[in-house]
Amino acid sequence: DSRNNWYYSKEITGKEVIKASDIEDAIGLTPELILANSKIWIEITDTDGMKYAVEAKAVQEITTVELSVEAPAAGKSLASTATCNTTGVTVDSITWDTSDTTAGYNKTYTTSIKLSAASGYEFANSVTPKLNDKELSPVSTDTDGTLTVTYKFDPTAKDEFDSIPAMSMEVDSADDINTERFPTEAEVIGKSGIVYKVRVVEWIKNSNNPLEYEGVLAPLPEVLKHNFNDGPATVKLTLTVKPAEVVPTPAPVSTPNSVTDDGYVVPNTGVK
Repeated sequence: DSRNNWYYSKEITGKEVIKASDIEDAIGLTPELILANSKIWIEITDTDGMKYAVEAKAVQEITTVELSVEAPAAGKSLASTATCNTTGVTVDSITWDTSDTTAGYNKTYTTSIKLSAASGYEFANSVTPKLNDKELSPVSTDTDGTLTVTYKFDPTAKDEFDSIPAMSMEVDSADDINTERFPTEAEVIGKSGIVYKVRVVEWIKNSNNPLEYEGVLAPLPEVLKHNFNDGPATVKLTLTVKPAEVVPTPAPVSTPNSVTDDGYVVPNTGVK
């Protein structure tokens, strides 16, 4: 001030709030002297013993953060980055509640985004996040001063039905057909290329063709979007009769002349 040089010094080892009134009381400043006109310096002693001082600046409090993340889409990679449009905020990491790197069909995913405040900024005790222009419930800061925003996205789109390939199998004869030996599952293919195994509930014979059957399928998986609301999906099974086994005719075998004990030669009488 105009009469005296003064200073106030306090060692700080962690996050601490120092009130201006405390400094004024300790120094004995008179009311006509305004502390705001003074300068505050922060002094740091480095490991090498050197002291460094920087002028302290007022910390800006962050009460809202604006984030943007690419929403999960079936068949596409889950976002590995997030963008924060709030000054003084840095995105430290983004994680998902799954080990998958690609989003599945008709699945729900939750992301957690960890944020930190830059020098000269700090998060308020309660911060309101906005993610993809949607305002979320306020969240509290973590013990280390960072902020974690968690959000559960809507389910991804369902896969769409593409086809049910026909099946075929061999039988020993048309008179010996046992449906219990028929396939118990059919393949249903989605437009994604994914093959879904679906149980066959019943096999029905074609009245016009005894070697053709129609399999009635159980309800298709929930993940598949289809148009079988009026009735169950079916699969076609075509039977083929194995050809009869042909026994080959034995090749002719020549028999040599035989000799009796008396030394007479008995001529070959033909082919055996």
